[in-house]
Amino acid sequence: GMKVAWFKDPDGNILNLVDK
Repeated sequence: GMKVAWFKDPDGNILNLVDK
């Protein structure tokens, strides 16, 4: 499946993880 997760790292940067 395809899952996208958005979160902020300790430095306040917005990151995303995509599981294709």
